Amino acid sequence: MPPRYKFIYFDMKGRGELTRLIFAQGRIEYDDYRITRERWLTEFKSKMPFQQIPVLEFDGHVLAQSQAIAAYAAEITGLCGATPLDRAKARMFAEGAMEAYVEGAWYYFESDKEKKAKLREKFENDTLPRFRNNVEKLLAQNGSDDGWLVGSQLTYADLAVFHFFDGVQGLGMEATSSDTPQLARLLKKIKSEPNISQWLAKRPANPI
Repeated sequence: MPPRYKFIYFDMKGRGELTRLIFAQGRIEYDDYRITRERWLTEFKSKMPFQQIPVLEFDGHVLAQSQAIAAYAAEITGLCGATPLDRAKARMFAEGAMEAYVEGAWYYFESDKEKKAKLREKFENDTLPRFRNNVEKLLAQNGSDDGWLVGSQLTYADLAVFHFFDGVQGLGMEATSSDTPQLARLLKKIKSEPNISQWLAKRPANPI
């Protein structure tokens, strides 16, 4: 009997959404356990391995750190990559996308108006176009007939990049440009994947 997974995170996309996307694509049943920040501080923080979330609980195990959880989820769903090199490349995209995503989150959650304006300018004029253009180049370098980022099939690298640009749109910014046609095709293709499409339709409507 397969494990029953409990994924604990806030009611937001953030560092948890990549794992949710992987589970959706892989048809993995799990408890999407969303907690408030008050409950996090009073009930959960002291019990977590690194006093951080997300965590994934199953069969008496507690797995922490968002990238480790996503890599595990990709492994059990067959979305991790076909070879050791492909798996390393998939992890490369996942980590790169999250680093860029966090910069957008800093802007989103900043309350000081002056700091917020500076963070938006940096994200919109530096982080976003740089990451967007890098992904476009790497798509071309992979040369997949089907337009994937790693190898010749969908991996969690594609879902990680999708998660980043989904967050970009949540910030009210354009995900792609006229200079990134392959990226635009990739995002459209991922969004139309039946399992992903079903998840996007039912998940809570959080901007980031």
